[in-house]
Amino acid sequence: MANLVDRHESEGLAVIGLSFHVDYWNYLGWSDPFSSAKWSRRQRQYASVLDDRVYTPQMLINGQDGFVGSHQSKLDARLPKHLRQQPEHSIKLETDLDSSGQVRVSYEVEGLGEGKLINIAVVSRSLTAKATRGENRGRTLMHANVVRDFANRKLNDLKGEIQFKAPTETDTKHSVVAYVQNVRGAEITGSKEKSLST
Repeated sequence: MANLVDRHESEGLAVIGLSFHVDYWNYLGWSDPFSSAKWSRRQRQYASVLDDRVYTPQMLINGQDGFVGSHQSKLDARLPKHLRQQPEHSIKLETDLDSSGQVRVSYEVEGLGEGKLINIAVVSRSLTAKATRGENRGRTLMHANVVRDFANRKLNDLKGEIQFKAPTETDTKHSVVAYVQNVRGAEITGSKEKSLST
């Protein structure tokens, strides 16, 4: 994931990576500070839609193509196919951060909205956490594009606004990512990223 994020920023690779940290390993004695039961439920929903199983780490390309996330060879083999697909939707994003730490995200989507969702994530580009127990005990773990907050709306209206609490870390960059997704089948049909100044 970190490699994809680096290539996206340095080479303009048309890939926007999102890391949803699941919480079902927290019982081992160390809790991932960026994990959430919401992200675990989201992973199970994907598994149900795609008739797949749940495992970690798990990589999912375009909401369609799932595999063990540590298999670099599978990523290298499958990514070019997805990059050849043309997006069906374009997204305009505006963000406004107020003095209370709230960020308002305004979006406008071009394309058909029936049967679609707009997903919006607030993302921290680079975070670290030191594992105190478990198989990673004593290691400092590096994380890329960690989802901190998330919301979605049906695209009955092609424009709207959602409000989030902005991340408070000052030692990393943050961004807002929006993507359109089919309600059935989970295919992603357009995406946009915008930097967020905190």
